[in-house]
Amino acid sequence: MQTPNLNQNNGSRIVLIGSTSVGKTSLIPRIVEHKFDQFTTPTTGTSFFPYTTGNPDHPTVQLWDTAGMERYRALNRVFFREAVGAILVFDLTNYQSFEELNSWLNEFITESPPNSVVVLAGNKSDLSEKIAVTDEEIEAFQNEHQLKYFQTSAATGENVDDMLHFLLSILPKTTVETTALEPPDNEGGCC
Repeated sequence: MQTPNLNQNNGSRIVLIGSTSVGKTSLIPRIVEHKFDQFTTPTTGTSFFPYTTGNPDHPTVQLWDTAGMERYRALNRVFFREAVGAILVFDLTNYQSFEELNSWLNEFITESPPNSVVVLAGNKSDLSEKIAVTDEEIEAFQNEHQLKYFQTSAATGENVDDMLHFLLSILPKTTVETTALEPPDNEGGCC
């Protein structure tokens, strides 16, 4: 885990956003190391993890783990400002986390650059006997906001790679603009 440096420019910023305990912190090691740690604690600040993607348009990204607790939420806005993408996460077994998606999405859209993209992740699909959100409700939210939806499990890895590959494919291409210096116009004669 690395301490955030807001001036760091080593890859596109992707933030994981959503309510507390939806599995954002567990999704990151699943993506980066293909591992699952069942003993995570709620994120109280923000941290980022560099990730080499294998995608030529975005060879390196920064995955930012943001706090879901209300008292730390204002801090997240600072990290949304340079994010080119977000994974909007809810817990399939916690209906309240689904109800709070609009608030998270609106906050991200308000604070992020205009061309940022979002995917929706319904996490904890491995707990199928406890799922509290219906497919119809998810589909309605997905259609209303025109989001691609992935039912994921940080525990088993279900659809996590597919979700990330899709997100990378829709991220805006980052370009470095250079301006060539023009020689001064010397029509006046001297120098």
